[in-house]
Amino acid sequence: MSEHSAKHRADSSQAAGFSSFEVVASVFSLLTSEPAPLALAGADLELPGEHLRLDELQVWLAGPQVSCASRDAVWRALAGRARSMGPAWVVGAAGVALPSLRQIAARLVNGCTGDRVEVEAAVLSGFVGALRHMSLEQRHIEQGLLWTAHRAGAWRLCGAASSGRAGPGGRIGARFRAVLPDQVTLARIFG
Repeated sequence: MSEHSAKHRADSSQAAGFSSFEVVASVFSLLTSEPAPLALAGADLELPGEHLRLDELQVWLAGPQVSCASRDAVWRALAGRARSMGPAWVVGAAGVALPSLRQIAARLVNGCTGDRVEVEAAVLSGFVGALRHMSLEQRHIEQGLLWTAHRAGAWRLCGAASSGRAGPGGRIGARFRAVLPDQVTLARIFG
């Protein structure tokens, strides 16, 4: 085996250990760095400052001062850019949502033997699918995106449970009820 192919195989095996969320976080960090960070115009969306980098937007959205109308305007803008400007903005939107996506995945795999990396991939895939196809005319866009991500992760666990790979006893009904949030949990996630 050549030195090059041995190094490539080692690099590939290391890369296989990364979760989808780690990849998004790494690329998001690059996309929000100088010299040309992804940003939204503040004045158009009632954001603080002339332009708000997406990493700053992530922090701002986590604050209690953000109105539902402002939150919807931001997510409408992010989804619109993801649809019209391509992959960088898809990763940008996922990066803004990453703290919530991590929380969803953590709650789903809590106390189960499912593969965390697979659940994270399903959650991210659900979010990206909703980002592409969800109506931007509705209210509570962020909640819709996150709920779709949650359902995708829950379905991933159900699939694993039915194959006997996750959950207590592999019983789909009981495991699915266990990962569906009640109204209090939804209020905490989307509050």
